Amino acid sequence: MMQTNQQSDKHTDQATAKEAEQQAAQAHQQEVDQNAIPEEAEPTLTALIIDDEAAARSELHFLLDETGRLAKIEEAGSAREGVEKIISFRPDVLFLDINMPKTSGLTIAEGLTKVKHPPVVVFVTAYSEYALKAFNVDAVDYLLKPVETDRLETALNRVEKRLAERQAIAAAPKLPVKKSGKRLFLPLADIYYIEAKDDYASVHTKENHYLYSSSLSALEEVLDPKIFFRVHRGFIANLRFVSKLDTTPNGSVFLELEGQNVQIPVSRRRVTALRHSLEIQRRKPRQDPKDERTSPQTQKKKAPSRPKRKPRP
Repeated sequence: MMQTNQQSDKHTDQATAKEAEQQAAQAHQQEVDQNAIPEEAEPTLTALIIDDEAAARSELHFLLDETGRLAKIEEAGSAREGVEKIISFRPDVLFLDINMPKTSGLTIAEGLTKVKHPPVVVFVTAYSEYALKAFNVDAVDYLLKPVETDRLETALNRVEKRLAERQAIAAAPKLPVKKSGKRLFLPLADIYYIEAKDDYASVHTKENHYLYSSSLSALEEVLDPKIFFRVHRGFIANLRFVSKLDTTPNGSVFLELEGQNVQIPVSRRRVTALRHSLEIQRRKPRQDPKDERTSPQTQKKKAPSRPKRKPRP
């Protein structure tokens, strides 16, 4: 009997020791998991460097590689090669020199306004006097050569912010705006025009205006250009609500919107494209944003029908 009890106690001790060992192993694994460094997501950002100086391209390529934030980097040694690679490579960000033979970087950036999904532009130049012009074509940053690492990191932060803004706008059928501190979702069809306010945008509907925490250019890049037209550096207008286009004696052009007591300036270099877009828009049946009914303001008046002539006897 005593031997049986001793064997039973031995088995109990072994089970207890095994359980304690398992608990210790679990505790150790939990500690390892807590202290483990989370794996960073693989970079997805792609970049194109356009610069006619090979040494400058090589140096910037090296610095970008060192950040570990880009998945792929390509180079172009001329404006022409750069344009070809923008089309074929479709980079997320363009690091663009300004002074290049034949075609300047500013000209390339201006041409990107006609592209539906253009790359974000960062100018990299040895000249500081072009900064104002650079931001007029909506560059997110302006780096002076030789490029410093911390400034490059700041530029990449701005690039990622701009790309995130584009994705957020494109994903939402409604625009997230604020009014008196409250967050609202505004149907795009209700927007009459959008006005630039520093780094923000003021979004106007028929009777109200709202704040959108992004630049006008970020909105332009994702809104439907057939409906929302960038008429001026400071304004985007909904073509469906344009009622009149006025030209002043000095040649300035303004547009008026239905039910709005405002005149919106039109950039002279955009007048021709605006007239063309308005003509296309007016050929379509005008639809009300709410119920898709044809609006009487844009219906063409039918010519009065002539009375039919009676046949001669």
